[in-house]
Amino acid sequence: MIRMSKETDYGVILLARFASGDQLTRQSARQLAAETKLSLPMVSKVLKILARQGLLASHRGVKGGYS
Repeated sequence: MIRMSKETDYGVILLARFASGDQLTRQSARQLAAETKLSLPMVSKVLKILARQGLLASHRGVKGGYS
């Protein structure tokens, strides 16, 4: 049996969500949290980690988000 932390599990869920959608569309942490029914603070934390590791691109500003 493989043990996985909650953060890792959420990271897989979020990356799968990005893989299933349009890759040019930017999505906010709030939007992703609502779609996946995960808590916003945890989604924000995981997205920052994924962006720092180069798996996602983060965009700042009014039309910002992650892609």
